[in-house]
Amino acid sequence: MENNFTMETHKQDKTIHIDMKGIFDGASAFALIHEIGNRIYDANNSIYVETKDISKVYPFGRAILASKLPKICRKCIYFSGDMANRIAPEGCPIENGSLHQGCRKCTGNCKNCPCKKSVVKRTPEYKK
Repeated sequence: MENNFTMETHKQDKTIHIDMKGIFDGASAFALIHEIGNRIYDANNSIYVETKDISKVYPFGRAILASKLPKICRKCIYFSGDMANRIAPEGCPIENGSLHQGCRKCTGNCKNCPCKKSVVKRTPEYKK
């Protein structure tokens, strides 16, 4: 792992927020997988991974995350930020923009939710 990768994690109710900073490489992917594995896991939890402070994504890091992150838990892990499209494995929702101020643990399923428009499912055809 390059020296300039860090993660800050905090929990609010059943929602976990992970803010990543620095360069996302293979070791960073393993660290994220380890953090996710330590912090969850049941169907009632949601994890939000913020990528806005990631400066570079190595293809190997993305490949590690895609191959090692269990597919069963991907629907509960939301990626947001500038590098979300380059990091999120297939099956993980990607948020375009951020959640509105009153939204702390939004899944986009509540009636008339303003966040519903911002959640996009990743398609297998996407290549960056």
